[in-house]
Amino acid sequence: MKVLPVAAVRPVSEASYAPVVADAGALSELLAQGSYLRDGGRALYVYEYRDGEGASSGVVAQVPMAWLSTRLTPAPAEDGAVAGHAAPGADPAATRALAAHLLAVGAQPQPVPVRHAPEPVLDIISGAVRAGAPLYTLENGSVRLSVWEVRREDSVGALAAMLERLDTAAPDPLLGSAALAAATTLRDAAKQADGYTGGEPFNWALVAFSTQPAPLPANLIMRSLTA
Repeated sequence: MKVLPVAAVRPVSEASYAPVVADAGALSELLAQGSYLRDGGRALYVYEYRDGEGASSGVVAQVPMAWLSTRLTPAPAEDGAVAGHAAPGADPAATRALAAHLLAVGAQPQPVPVRHAPEPVLDIISGAVRAGAPLYTLENGSVRLSVWEVRREDSVGALAAMLERLDTAAPDPLLGSAALAAATTLRDAAKQADGYTGGEPFNWALVAFSTQPAPLPANLIMRSLTA
């Protein structure tokens, strides 16, 4: 598994905590208004998420969509469905609906949770990052998300190497299947147009590595599928 930093699309203010991002036009409007921005360059993002039930932390990065595919055992989709498959544990109708939403927005609105076994060294690294000032913090009632960025090349390399060695479990079946289905649709369209190169953004999946990977709310850490 290859782990790379990601150029995230993210909110810049608490007022943007729970926007409605129905399609690519809505996202473009949020970017034009300055409520959202595309981070310059690429980074790994360490997060801490708290709600009324507890707290979890992890690292957001991008991994090859092919890796996601190997970790999701496919089941046949219905005729006429969005390209791709629903993994066991993911409702096919919900997978198709979420994949269609990803295609409409042109982005992954939330990382695919990937659970991993406890790793003390990673905990130390993550804790050291979280000891500093966060890049941004968003609050909504009892829910609080703080995000730190790791951008220095040597730090990114060390943290990515650690993530690549993790003993990981299967990704979240619904979010993983939907991301894979959307990417498959975009890849097939590019191939039909004789424009496929293999280097397109949709060949990479936004994921959140954590020992307790509750899915993060949508639209708080996003990644474009097309740019």
